[in-house]
Amino acid sequence: INNSNCISDYILLEFKRIVEGWILSFICIFGIGGNMLTCIILSNSRMRESSTNIYLLALSFINILVLIGFLLSHGLRSILYDYSLYCTNTNSYPLSTIYELFYTKIFLYIFPIHITCILMSIYLTASVTIDRFILICLPCTIQKYRTKSNSIKIILCVFIFCIIYCLPFWFEFTNEYEK
Repeated sequence: INNSNCISDYILLEFKRIVEGWILSFICIFGIGGNMLTCIILSNSRMRESSTNIYLLALSFINILVLIGFLLSHGLRSILYDYSLYCTNTNSYPLSTIYELFYTKIFLYIFPIHITCILMSIYLTASVTIDRFILICLPCTIQKYRTKSNSIKIILCVFIFCIIYCLPFWFEFTNEYEK
């Protein structure tokens, strides 16, 4: 391996460790805390009367799962990966640290759940946007459809659609070491 390429790759990998590993993980931890507080506040029975608050409660819960998925799939991997082995690996076998072996086990489950939760977050955000649009632009004509039960039905439809849509991700990767 060329030494100058190894040094520049090592600097890039250390940058990745700092940004993706430490900074973004720290932001994720704050995001998890903020979303937990939102879930606690919106779980109050008085707050659950608004259809918008029901969407926001579901969105906050899903965003907690998205942030946990990021921490497990990117944050911890960047922090715990031993980049010093990168330049010393001269054979074609992948580098194996304890976390990399653990990561290969959990990746098969974390990746499809993470992708599904990201898609749910996107569609729930769109649902909140549509709900707010209806509230502001069509307050009298459609107001009877903005009910708690309709919001829950829409959220369940979004969840079911996203799970079905993301089913292929569950079969996209396999662990070759277990064969």
